[in-house]
Amino acid sequence: MPVPHANPPALLEAALAHVEAGRPVFPCKPDKTPYTTHGFKAATLEPAQARAWWKRWPGALIGMPTG
Repeated sequence: MPVPHANPPALLEAALAHVEAGRPVFPCKPDKTPYTTHGFKAATLEPAQARAWWKRWPGALIGMPTG
């Protein structure tokens, strides 16, 4: 489910900026639950994985594991 009024290209670019800065990301639903099966444990620093997730869920919010 896409986020209303979200800008998918901007969300992807923001996710990639976090990855480039060394902050792992994972895609979240509007209710902030992860789209991925393993939730925050699936967070990635791989740009290709982030691109694949935001292609699959273009309106996904950006989640980051915090500890």
